[in-house]
Amino acid sequence: MEKKQIIGLLILLVLLGGIMLTVNIVAHHYPQSTIYNPPNWDSINAARRDSAKAYWDSVRVVRRDSAKAYWDSVRVVRRDSSKAYWDSVRVVRRDSAKAYWDSVKTVRKDSVRQANPIAYPIKKDTILELNSADTTELKYLRGIGSYVAKRIVQYREDLGGYASVEQLREIDVLCRYDKDTAYAFKFDSVLPHLAVNTDSVHKMPVNRMSAGALSKHPYLRFDEAKAIYEQRRRKFNLKSIDDIRPLIGDSLATKIQPYLDFTPNTRH
Repeated sequence: MEKKQIIGLLILLVLLGGIMLTVNIVAHHYPQSTIYNPPNWDSINAARRDSAKAYWDSVRVVRRDSAKAYWDSVRVVRRDSSKAYWDSVRVVRRDSAKAYWDSVKTVRKDSVRQANPIAYPIKKDTILELNSADTTELKYLRGIGSYVAKRIVQYREDLGGYASVEQLREIDVLCRYDKDTAYAFKFDSVLPHLAVNTDSVHKMPVNRMSAGALSKHPYLRFDEAKAIYEQRRRKFNLKSIDDIRPLIGDSLATKIQPYLDFTPNTRH
């Protein structure tokens, strides 16, 4: 052999010896079983299945407990809300019943006072001016309670003042029903203690008012007010009650006359 071939062979032997030595060292320190162990898929699948089962079992338990806690809280809230509602209903009913019976007692007391004037005597020399008396002063009259006094004052404001004490007979609450006389006035005994100052009666300027404004007076319907308005337009100015008497009749003309001012309207 040539020298180069011998050297190559020696190198190859050295390399083979090194490889074998390395294999022996590795085999000695790392047994084959720890170097590569093929997976056991049955055990892996079993572990995964058990893990999934445990997970969903815990999920179901949490959901069940959460749902139970939720509906328990809902029941508590509903029960408390229902209790609070019915407590408030009872309070409102009790207060409403109390207010109702208090008002009933007040009305009954006033009714008894009106029906029994002897129990509320009035001084013989007491005279009230009907167009200036307030409700407190009116209640000094026997049989006149708070409600009746308010109605007297309200009707005075609607009319523009009383022109006669006899106009009190036009207030329904001051009358009682009688099968023979229909509505009979209940307070004849108080009339001698009333007086009227006609200077305080508010008069309507009939020659300057529209039909709608005239119809707001309790004595005039809209058709009557419109007839007065049209008559004024034809005559330019109404001079006296006689100009409208044929339109509304003698009775109504007499009643409404104290409330009409026939001052001419100079602007047309």
